[in-house]
This record gives sequence, structure tokens and C-alpha cells, in this order.
Amino acid sequence: MHYYVIEDRCLSPSWFYGSKVAEIDHLGRFLGNDFMPGQDVPPSGTKMVGMWRKLPGEASPSACAVTLEDFEANERRERASQEAAAAAEREREAKKESESNERAGAFNGTLPIPVRWDPAFKVSVNACGRSYGSGARSKAVDHVLLREDLTVGRIKRKAGDLLCEPSPEWVNDYDRKKVYPVTCRRCKQMAERLRKG
Repeated sequence: MHYYVIEDRCLSPSWFYGSKVAEIDHLGRFLGNDFMPGQDVPPSGTKMVGMWRKLPGEASPSACAVTLEDFEANERRERASQEAAAAAEREREAKKESESNERAGAFNGTLPIPVRWDPAFKVSVNACGRSYGSGARSKAVDHVLLREDLTVGRIKRKAGDLLCEPSPEWVNDYDRKKVYPVTCRRCKQMAERLRKG
């Protein structure tokens, strides 16, 4: 944007209160103030926007004006830039989550569990006020939540049990948008027992 510097020795109250959008008047003034000499100022009737701007080489901001047309065009550019940045960030996050899901799915696929199951965590009542109310502790591990009864040797679990713990008090499975790798050491150990059994 092109900034037109205002003579600021005695600024009108309009610079401190009220609207900063006005037309250049018939005397070539904006908001009751003259422009600094030596500038190619737009003609009378041009709508301008007043603002404070720190110019190169100056220690403090100066009173300036830009045309309303330039101001609105700059606003559109900034919005488009912000939207593009947000879209790129969403794309990066989606790619990151997709890669994380692939790694988690590949790991979970190596667990030799012969019935349907999903990752889940044990709910802690005193953690329900945090973690968006899910009840997940910050260092919670992810378990194997059985969806069907399982009987292999001496291992007997019912649907709804964790592989590492029969009849848990309260568990919560995740939504299906994200895949969580099993991190419970006991669940993984018992999965290896299933492999050997």
C-alpha cells in the first residue's frame, strides 16, 4: 500500500476518536489535517483510511492515510494469504495423521489376536475434567479392547474385556478417524502368549 503522511503537529480529534474513513475535502485535507508537503496526494473526494504507521527510519508511528481501494485490496490479499496458510496447515496435519494411522495400523496388525478388537484406554474419573472430558490421563497407555469372547488355553476373556484385564471398571474406545497403536506392555505380552499358544 502507498502511505500518505499526515502533518501531525496538531492532529484533529478524529485521529483519536471515531471513524478513520473519510473523503479528502475540497481543501485537500483529510480528517481536518493537511498532508505533509511534497506528496502526490489523490484528488478531493477520494475516500481514504487513516491509520498509524511506523515508517522506515522513524522511532514512533506516524499518522498516515491510504486510499480505501488500496486498503480493501490489501485486506483481501491478507485474507487469501491466511486462508491459504490455514489450508496448507490442514493438509500437513491430515498427511501427518494419515501417516500416523498407517504406522499404528501396521503395528496393530502384527498382534496375533484371533477375534475382533479395538484400541481403548482406561478411564480415570479424576481426569474427566481434562483431556476434553474424555477421562484419559496424559500418560495413559492404549489397550486391546476385545469385541468378542476369547478363549485360548488359560486365557479367557469376554467381549468388553481388556486383553490384560478382565471386567475393567470403565474403558473408552476412540473414534475411528485415528488409529492408536497398542502401548500397554501387558496387552502386548499376552498377545505374544496367544501367538505361542
